[in-house]
Amino acid sequence: MEEEIKTIFEPFVRGREALRNQIPGNGIGLSLVAKVVTVHNGTIFIDTKKDSGTTFILVFPAADSLEGNFRKYETAAQNFNDRG
Repeated sequence: MEEEIKTIFEPFVRGREALRNQIPGNGIGLSLVAKVVTVHNGTIFIDTKKDSGTTFILVFPAADSLEGNFRKYETAAQNFNDRG
């Protein structure tokens, strides 16, 4: 279980149970989640319990701390719109 946690956010990685139980999927979901969380300066916490499943907790910084980033994206959007 612990060895799976080390690779769980890599693209196209599937857990043993998903493969054994023939659960459909491509193994890209958690890698995309990790990228989105990283871009937004967030953190992912994982709590795994044998025979009861895994809980993922996503934590993002408060909006106030991202004001500078918002202004940067707002300016970029305005520049894009100004191109006509």
